[in-house]
Amino acid sequence: MSRNSDPLYRRLGNNQIRLLSLQRGKHDDPLKCFLIILTGAEQDGLTVFENRFTALSYTWGDQNDPLMIGLNGHKVPVGRNLASALVGARMENTDCIIWVDALCINQDDEIEKSHQIQLMPTIYELAAFTIIWLG
Repeated sequence: MSRNSDPLYRRLGNNQIRLLSLQRGKHDDPLKCFLIILTGAEQDGLTVFENRFTALSYTWGDQNDPLMIGLNGHKVPVGRNLASALVGARMENTDCIIWVDALCINQDDEIEKSHQIQLMPTIYELAAFTIIWLG
């Protein structure tokens, strides 16, 4: 599947999250994204992330008929509902910084997934905007 030998996910520290840089493009352009790591600062025992980003909330839907997107130079399958949400969120003239669970959390790493799920309320609270994608 992937032509790139770099690992898609690098291990996160306890005060880090990944964000998705959704590359600008027109509606019919292929989806291209890059993962960036954001390190939070500790304030009153909580991790605070200072970057402006948009959180994306959507239903995963059927994962049996995925579409391929470009992620860090890899071809990665995503559900059609997520692909549709990313196309809807993408802008023509500027890249978007988005947090989306399916891509920003390494779904194959149970330890990371458990820790990142605990951070989800904070992530949604600190997002500058939240897109609720109904399909």
